[in-house]
Amino acid sequence: MQKSVTQEFKLDNGLVLVVREDHRSPSVVAQMWYRVGSADEHGGITGISHALEHMMFLGTQAVPNDQFSKKIGSLGGYENAFTSEDQTVYYEEIGKQHLETCLQLEADRMKHLQFKPDEVLRELEVIKEERRLRVEDDPQSLTWERFMAAANVGGAYHNPVIGWMEDITQLSLQDLKEWYEKWYAPNFATLVVVGDVNAEEVYALAQKYFAHIPASSAIKPKAKPQVAPLGKRTIEVHAKANLPFLMLGYDVPSFSSKALEQRIYALMVLQSVLDGGLSARFEKELVRSQAVAAEVGAHYDPYQRYNTQFVINATPSEGTDNALLLKSIETEIEKLAETLVSDDELKRAKMNLVSGYIYEKDSTSQQAMLLGKLKTLDLNIDMMDTFESKIQSITAEDVQTVAKEFFTDKRQTIAWLIPETLS
Repeated sequence: MQKSVTQEFKLDNGLVLVVREDHRSPSVVAQMWYRVGSADEHGGITGISHALEHMMFLGTQAVPNDQFSKKIGSLGGYENAFTSEDQTVYYEEIGKQHLETCLQLEADRMKHLQFKPDEVLRELEVIKEERRLRVEDDPQSLTWERFMAAANVGGAYHNPVIGWMEDITQLSLQDLKEWYEKWYAPNFATLVVVGDVNAEEVYALAQKYFAHIPASSAIKPKAKPQVAPLGKRTIEVHAKANLPFLMLGYDVPSFSSKALEQRIYALMVLQSVLDGGLSARFEKELVRSQAVAAEVGAHYDPYQRYNTQFVINATPSEGTDNALLLKSIETEIEKLAETLVSDDELKRAKMNLVSGYIYEKDSTSQQAMLLGKLKTLDLNIDMMDTFESKIQSITAEDVQTVAKEFFTDKRQTIAWLIPETLS
């Protein structure tokens, strides 16, 4: 039997290692996934996972200040990090001969991060400025943030990843240290390596640099399921903007609902029917034919720890009444529930999804990204290689079924950006 190109290992301290061999170029991607994000935060410390991501670049005793980044750069590599609702991820893309250096550096900052008061305070000011620029001075981002808060009543995704400004302002050095000591441990981490490597050799390196790090004694927190919606939720966001903006969302399952896998793939196909290029319904009907929208799109990410939102966002065309835009979008949704999509339309939607997926898988960094998502969400990594067959199995009846089941008023949240005069 041929050995799989993707192999999994687990160290005694709980660290999960996923290695995917891809020998097309002499390079490697190493990603360290910590299973902590804004979904794990409570009121008063929102944004702490993102703040700690910033702190992880402040250095250790062995690798002080910004020497981590300089070291990777001097070796011709690239490094960065990001925080989401469900994870915090650190990654390097580099020549395969430097993988050991990357793992050594990651192991060092998993255990030995330094918290210097003046540097922590300075970085918190940087984060506050980041929030001002990316959210408070961006009316559409501000609308997205308030939409998610309204859509997730009591749920894990109520708070923004960057945190509310009031909470960022009161974060302390002790808060950050406690969060680091709780979560930044091997039993809450997954190391993903993709590239021109040998899986057994990578496992030996992981043992060398991570096996001595003790597991955290912290108890995995209880789940934060969404409170069941009882009816349509509508909010207005008044902010300085040139144009109005609409966000329309529906409570839908993610891959965390493993029994609903077929429905989830059907929702992905439905999203492609609505917003899968110039021939998709939104562009064809709302932008070109009816001319009620200047822009309209749909977003659905099923790779999440909890139920999520199927989101439609739109900017009305000049002279279009907001109510007309909303009604036009809802009419397109109703058509999906009432009438089967045609064979040609279904085929085109599937082709759009599959071709995009194949293109992404051509990138070692995207392979690592998907493997990391799957593993940190306790999903089977074989899903990476069965995506095409799952999508191709979806029928027009499947698409109609999920449109009827999930696109209802009871599951709906609407957020309107109401422009105020620009000064």
